[in-house]
Amino acid sequence: MGEAGKSFGAIVVASVAIILASKYLVTAMIVQMASVPLAIPLLLGSPVVTAIVGIALAGVAGGMVGAFAFARLVAILTFTAVAVLGQPWITPVEPVVIGETVVAAITVLYLLLYNPIHHDERAEVDESTSASRIGSTIR
Repeated sequence: MGEAGKSFGAIVVASVAIILASKYLVTAMIVQMASVPLAIPLLLGSPVVTAIVGIALAGVAGGMVGAFAFARLVAILTFTAVAVLGQPWITPVEPVVIGETVVAAITVLYLLLYNPIHHDERAEVDESTSASRIGSTIR
């Protein structure tokens, strides 16, 4: 069985995911704790949806850093949700919302074209030239 590894792209995707997750979770907390309605853009206008997407993005970050097998698929689904739910026609038009949507869309395109999680296959060793057959004393 091969070893799972991650590329620099996985670290970048994890960084984007944790930044967006932090923003969404803090925003949802602030809106939930406010005693008066705030003009803060939320995903679908709901602090619950915003918090759920924030938690999912934190999971994506952990999956990318841990090089889990399904991290790419979950990242594509989660960033697609961010891109769709954060569209300016759903939420108020603000530069931050448009920026989040563009970053999520670029991340989805990157993940569709390239898998930052790779699995190295075991190297095949030619037994006829193996050091153990020759009698190597390297320990």
